[in-house]
Amino acid sequence: EDYRGKKPLFVGVLNGAAHFMSDLVRCVHLPCMIDFISVSSYGLGSTSGELKFRKDVNTDLTDRHVIVVEDIVDTGRTLKAIAEAFADRGAASVEVCSLLDKKAHRKVDVEVKYCGFDYPD
Repeated sequence: EDYRGKKPLFVGVLNGAAHFMSDLVRCVHLPCMIDFISVSSYGLGSTSGELKFRKDVNTDLTDRHVIVVEDIVDTGRTLKAIAEAFADRGAASVEVCSLLDKKAHRKVDVEVKYCGFDYPD
């Protein structure tokens, strides 16, 4: 319902989210697109943190509604950096979908809008 008429772009974070994302998009009954990224994070706990895209999206993110798909959200640092990078590229919205959410381990404020399971500490 959230994306009716919007054709969202699902972006899976490799390698962990590949199986979850393939199952997920089969359950989405509206037009959508898929893409994948592979990232490395260096020092995201400090002010000099950097996110390196080893494999970037092939899709222009301008005015797109992006749903970043992850298998497990832990500290949230990498996902926050991904969401900020996509917003900087002009995405209309960026939301997070995760199979497992480890809220007890969160170090930064990142919302998992669509969560399969909360993973207790």
